[in-house]
Amino acid sequence: MARQPRLQFSGAHYLIFNRGDDGRRIFMQHDGAELFQEALAEACRRNGWRLFAYAVLKNRYYLVIETPKGNLTEGMQWLQSAFSNRLNLRRRSSGHIFSGRYKAQLVEPNHHLLNAVDFVHMSPVRLNLCEWNNMDSYSSFSYSQYAHRGPMRSSLICEPWLKHLGVFYEDPARVWPMYRNHLINVQESMDKQGMTARKFLSGWVIGSKDYKKQMVAKLKEGSQIKDWGGSSMREINELEWESLLEKCLDRLSKSSDDVSGDRKSAGWKIAIAAYLKNHTSVSNPWIGKNLNMGAPAAVSRYVGTYLRSNGKEDPSYVSLAGVE
Repeated sequence: MARQPRLQFSGAHYLIFNRGDDGRRIFMQHDGAELFQEALAEACRRNGWRLFAYAVLKNRYYLVIETPKGNLTEGMQWLQSAFSNRLNLRRRSSGHIFSGRYKAQLVEPNHHLLNAVDFVHMSPVRLNLCEWNNMDSYSSFSYSQYAHRGPMRSSLICEPWLKHLGVFYEDPARVWPMYRNHLINVQESMDKQGMTARKFLSGWVIGSKDYKKQMVAKLKEGSQIKDWGGSSMREINELEWESLLEKCLDRLSKSSDDVSGDRKSAGWKIAIAAYLKNHTSVSNPWIGKNLNMGAPAAVSRYVGTYLRSNGKEDPSYVSLAGVE
């Protein structure tokens, strides 16, 4: 299978992460974390990135960035290559440093940006590298750099995500202890919800359904969508089906109340189901759920009978022509 393409555009925000090759704890020695932070600061300068948060943790790293120039791939290739070469030179070693391709989740630039930053800043505590009451003692992540104005502070930008906490200027003595308390509350909430790090990192977008639809449209514009697969492709497909269903309902002057209130075998529902099946890869279970048409077998039966009875000549079906 072809690699999933990176969706790049001016102003894109990402949560990025990668691990050491074969689980190697590449950052456990101080020189590894130090070299990575130096390379990261240089990558931000070279590529014009805006860095909101980062964490260097045992065998992995996390970054939250914005790419004003739409140059994620070029910049990440330089960052990982430069760090790997420098670390191998420092340690007089050779070979791969990282396990493979980094993962980059798109982040919607609103309160979801704060969520991504929070996730990164909670990670040292999650991995028992520090405690809540001494977070700032762990120097290899951005919370400590913000709180103590460390060497990386000049590369970091906090205003775009702090404003979602109602903070519009940085007063270090007040802001960072307050933010630490916020993180404690967020972690407690995630624990109650069963939201693990694996679950948080499992999607391709951190954002609203509307934002995901916008990103699907961007993928289609670049003819990149065909190269996606797995759970990400399933989500992309479902977003496309939902968008097309909304347009079909609008064309027939139907609402969500009609979907829930009309009978499962309503003619207009069958017309939409047939149109969706003829123009997409939509599944019967999805149609049954979203058009309130019952079991998948019932959907198949309704649509099959409809098409065998020249359903494509039905005024409802004909009126859907051109919906896409």
